Amino acid sequence: MFKDIIETEAELRSFLGTPSELASKKVIHHLDDHCVEFLSKSPFLVMATAD
Repeated sequence: MFKDIIETEAELRSFLGTPSELASKKVIHHLDDHCVEFLSKSPFLVMATAD
C-alpha cells in the first residue's frame, strides 16, 4: 500500500531534520501538575507513547 515507510528514528531525522531547541524543551517524561490539571478538565483524551 505505502511505497516509502519510515521505520527508524535515523530515517525520520534524515527526512525531517532534528527538532529545534525550543521544540525539544517542550518534551517532558512525566505528567506534571499542569498536565494533570489540564487532563482532569478534558472530556476526551488520546495519548500515544513510544519506547
